[in-house]
Amino acid sequence: MNRGLLGHNHIKVNAYMPYGLKDLNIVSPFMKPSKHSMPEVASCYGMRELQKRSLTIKAWQHIDVKQDNGTVTFDPTSKQYFGSEQHPSHLQGIQVIKVVPPITLTCDEDLDWISCPTPFVHHPLNIISGIVNLKYDHQPNFFIYFDAKKELEYTIEPLMPLFHLVPLSNRPVKVNYIYDWQEGIKIREKFRIWPKYNLYKKIKAIRGKS
Repeated sequence: MNRGLLGHNHIKVNAYMPYGLKDLNIVSPFMKPSKHSMPEVASCYGMRELQKRSLTIKAWQHIDVKQDNGTVTFDPTSKQYFGSEQHPSHLQGIQVIKVVPPITLTCDEDLDWISCPTPFVHHPLNIISGIVNLKYDHQPNFFIYFDAKKELEYTIEPLMPLFHLVPLSNRPVKVNYIYDWQEGIKIREKFRIWPKYNLYKKIKAIRGKS
């Protein structure tokens, strides 16, 4: 298949968000690679391709993060569009916090995506990498490691890149933005009928694998 045909065979993603996030480019396809006057890390092939081929998920509001005495707290501008919860950790001395953006993503294709922290912004948040499949999992959560022995005060600024979703495909992504949060919530609720922590079994059951 040639590149010309690939250009018309997009991976189609629907992004449901609250109307208040309209035009903020929170789910951003195809970041334009920045120009560099001399060779540097950000000008290498891998970095430039990541910018061009991934969906970049950005901070949707101002969020203050504080870690003190083994406790992690988040203070967002609007708690209506923010969710977080602590998850069991497989690492001693590490707290794992799941953060839930007000974004619902759907894709009709059975396609895996790499979820990885952005290398284009320096911040002290240890965001975990992993694999997601938007056909089955519509909630683009991200998980953060916190060292329980450390203290931290940090502010996530609006529109700061947080992580990328990279399709395991060489086809471009086309995003259809739908500012109907109630519909996005309905899609999430359908996903929640499956037992918690059972997404792996859900995917296997739908695919018909043993």
